[in-house]
Amino acid sequence: MSNKVQSAVNSADEPIPFFLTPKSEALAAPAIPAPRSEAAGRMVQARIGGALVAIPCPTWCVVDHVEDDAAFIQDVSHHSLPISLPAPTFGDPQTEEILTADVSQWPFSSGHTAEPFVSLDASGDSLCAELAPEALEAFADQLEAHADKLRQLARLAAAARTAGGAR
Repeated sequence: MSNKVQSAVNSADEPIPFFLTPKSEALAAPAIPAPRSEAAGRMVQARIGGALVAIPCPTWCVVDHVEDDAAFIQDVSHHSLPISLPAPTFGDPQTEEILTADVSQWPFSSGHTAEPFVSLDASGDSLCAELAPEALEAFADQLEAHADKLRQLARLAAAARTAGGAR
């Protein structure tokens, strides 16, 4: 899911048209659905080793378990809709999806992934951290602090432009 953002070519005075106000951000980003009361799930068909079987599936899962065709029951996984942040980059495409995250679960695993967790691909390299809800909350706090620093840099750059900068 790559969004191209056109930028001015060879014009240092033109801002990159990559700006979302809080209102446009809310309009651009679909809301994450709240957990439903039947969060334990529902029974769905899944193809496992070529055979159709019924498995429990949480309401937040968007996987088509028949299409997925897992080799073994341990390969069955649940995933919510992912979210990501399009970040401006140099070149083509001019944005890169970062901070891609979804709720994931391998319910038939004997490991820690049997419980739902947040899968976080921070840099778009498909290497995902497996975060407990509390860890993701702490990371979100760090992101807010980083966003404040980004705003400070924006104000510093604006002040430097007003002052004429060093040319």
